[in-house]
Amino acid sequence: MTQLPHANCFGPKPRSTSAICINGLCHWFGKGPTRKQILFSLDLDVLRGEIIFLMGPSGCGKTTVLTLVGGLRSVQAGSVRTLGVEMAEADEQTMIATRRRIGFIYQAHNLHQSLTVLENVRMGLEVHGPEALADWRKRSAAILAGVGLTRWADAYPAQLSGGQKQRVAIARALVARSPLILADEPTATLDKVTGRQTVNLLHDLAKQQHRTVLMVTHDNRILDLADRILEMEDGRIVNETRQCSPRRETTR
Repeated sequence: MTQLPHANCFGPKPRSTSAICINGLCHWFGKGPTRKQILFSLDLDVLRGEIIFLMGPSGCGKTTVLTLVGGLRSVQAGSVRTLGVEMAEADEQTMIATRRRIGFIYQAHNLHQSLTVLENVRMGLEVHGPEALADWRKRSAAILAGVGLTRWADAYPAQLSGGQKQRVAIARALVARSPLILADEPTATLDKVTGRQTVNLLHDLAKQQHRTVLMVTHDNRILDLADRILEMEDGRIVNETRQCSPRRETTR
């Protein structure tokens, strides 16, 4: 496989204001005759503080982009710069260090059932070492207040609704003050009202804290909360919509 040129050769140029800069990204799954190309020379520049929604049909490569940006999968060809770090050919230590600067929000919440809400939020600090954990209770309580779950701090996930669990996942992603949030279908299991409230809350907190958000979604009900909407098809970005004035409601 021929390695494609890196960011200084083509595509969008990385800027000091870029949280993510992708140049000529290609990716394949499988080996031999079953090998299939998923991404085709994809270019993308996401500025710090932007909220970007990545949309498209299932199998078009959205989640693959998210995992490559997040250092959860190795870059095969092209360039991915995440928070200024080149992920192409990065060693495992570099990828781990970069992941520690990212907050991840998943569709399935991934909460520990044996831990309280407060303790689940604490998990977002554990990878940052003793210094981050020194005041974990205060920091965790503060972010829970921000997502409106103070009274549920000592509850367990089984006692929460789907929307409340997703709020805990948002709190866990934000508690370490990560500059980049990667979210994969966070409203997929939520009803219309709860889904809207959840992403509205993430939007408000991200804007207040100047966090960058890259979200994969199929949810047409929340599109006005994005700064830009990127539509993917067959491994390529085929359309971009810029929002003139994204709606910024505050949900408590």
